[in-house]
Amino acid sequence: MLSFKRPTEADVIRYLLDRQESPFTYGQLGVTQTHEFPDRFDVDRQQTQLGTGEATYEIAKDAVRRWAMFPNELTELYWPDRPLRIGVEVAVLFRAGPLWSLNPCRIVYTIDDAQPSDRVHRFGFAYGTLAGHLECGEEQFCVSWNHDDDSVHYELLAVSRPNHLLTRIGYPYARFVQARFRRLSAQAMARFVRDACPVNCG
Repeated sequence: MLSFKRPTEADVIRYLLDRQESPFTYGQLGVTQTHEFPDRFDVDRQQTQLGTGEATYEIAKDAVRRWAMFPNELTELYWPDRPLRIGVEVAVLFRAGPLWSLNPCRIVYTIDDAQPSDRVHRFGFAYGTLAGHLECGEEQFCVSWNHDDDSVHYELLAVSRPNHLLTRIGYPYARFVQARFRRLSAQAMARFVRDACPVNCG
């Protein structure tokens, strides 16, 4: 959805209700999990270390639950209190010059690998694009705790291609905005952990 006027919350609700039964705009659901990337899709990763230790990992998990990876400088999420469950829908609002862009997504799968025998614990989810999104594809947001070196990381994996005339024509700019989102997302996660972490966090 593109508009010269900022959408109201009622507009967002109507927009998502209209898409409750709509299919995803790409065919390979779970592509960020299988890593079987389709042709002509861009594959982008952003990884940053948030600290070390279990306390840091638990705070990072809370950040994901709160959708804290969406940077206020670039996006507004409707709504950050949505639960991390398969089928839950959200909309991400961007502003690009005079235009407001409302982009609907639906959670495809969740991640919660925390078996005692696992050397790496992971927590997160992926969502996929719905009709009206300027891009087509899937993004995974995940935090991990590696027991071998006690490190805690945040990783964003995005598989996408343009899904609108404007993002096709303005492909270089769209790629610039995507890269900026990934960078700011990592900074937002690091800031959340830093602000919430007690003195004994790694």
